[in-house]
Amino acid sequence: MEEKNKNQLNEPSFAYGKKRIKFFSSLEEENEYNHRYDANLTPEERLREVTQLIKTIFREELKKNPTLGNRIYFS
Repeated sequence: MEEKNKNQLNEPSFAYGKKRIKFFSSLEEENEYNHRYDANLTPEERLREVTQLIKTIFREELKKNPTLGNRIYFS
C-alpha cells in the first residue's frame, strides 16, 4: 500500500502554456506530459523558452544592467 501512494501528489500539480492549464494526479503523469511536450518542440522553440525563463529568473539583475544578458560565459 505504501508503494501505491508513494507517487501521489497531495495537491494537484499543473503546467501552463499556450493559454492552457493542465492538472496532473501523479508525478509520473506530469513527467510523461513534460517529456512529450519537450519532444515536440523545435530547437528554436526550446531556446526561446529557456531564454524567457532566464530573463524571468534574473529580471531584477537585468534591470540594473541591461547588457548583462548579451553574452554567455562558460567556465
